[in-house]
Amino acid sequence: MCQGESSLLEPGLADVYFEHLPPGPRLVIIGAGNDALPLERMAREVGWMTCVSDYRADFAVSSRFPAADQLATASLDDLPGLLSLDSQTFVVLMTHGYLADRTLLPALLASDCPYVGMVSSRQRSVRLLDDLKMDRPAKFHAPVGLNLGAEGPEEIALSILAEMQGVLSQCAASR
Repeated sequence: MCQGESSLLEPGLADVYFEHLPPGPRLVIIGAGNDALPLERMAREVGWMTCVSDYRADFAVSSRFPAADQLATASLDDLPGLLSLDSQTFVVLMTHGYLADRTLLPALLASDCPYVGMVSSRQRSVRLLDDLKMDRPAKFHAPVGLNLGAEGPEEIALSILAEMQGVLSQCAASR
């Protein structure tokens, strides 16, 4: 049976049908500032599993993200190892800190996750990759999100989620 297929098991006294429903994709948000709130909420609303992480103990807490599937707090060096970054995990860096992003980015880009987005300007992301002596991998999205003319945190969250959905569906945004 293929993933997502329905099947009939052992016809006889009763017909039993089952369908495998794999878990939704997983979003890891690194940086639990106020702009992470609508992204985490919207991702959950469309069926994504969410993990919010931060190196600041007072930010990635259940009082701020009560419905997140996972919360993680650790030092910048330890954080990537705690996050289980696999081929179904999308990551958005929202630290807004150059040194934090510089510390985290090499491990994130070396992981199996198909998408690493970073809230930053294009110039800052180029400088960051230059400082790290890294080429820009296809999975690195900075500035993160589709260009929708987004201005506020909710609109930016929508643009990020739309871009991630396009990557997940292997479908480029179109008109």
